[in-house]
Amino acid sequence: MCIRDRNISTPEIFTRLWLHECMRIFGDRLVTKEDSDWLKSFICKVIGDRFHYDWSVEDTFEKRNIIFTDIYRLDYDVDERPYAVSYTHLRAHETRHDLVCRLLLEKKKKKKKE
Repeated sequence: MCIRDRNISTPEIFTRLWLHECMRIFGDRLVTKEDSDWLKSFICKVIGDRFHYDWSVEDTFEKRNIIFTDIYRLDYDVDERPYAVSYTHLRAHETRHDLVCRLLLEKKKKKKKE
């Protein structure tokens, strides 16, 4: 998974990232609604069994924000691979524009501390 430890602040965010990856790897390849519905049910079962969250299919896929995005980051370490990518969790109330503004403010605060 393309995310840095500092971007996973809670077990719920990790679970959402895992869900996001499952849907990108497996869900995007399914062509029938029946298969997609089965995968969603299976993922919710695994989330309950392994992550100990009681998320229904409706809550998980219709009400929760499971969007993670990789955007160009100006603050990547030189020692990292070129064109470093790190997922950033898009919070439920945020648009992509809000995310960019938040990251710019965080960077500005970090520079002020230095």
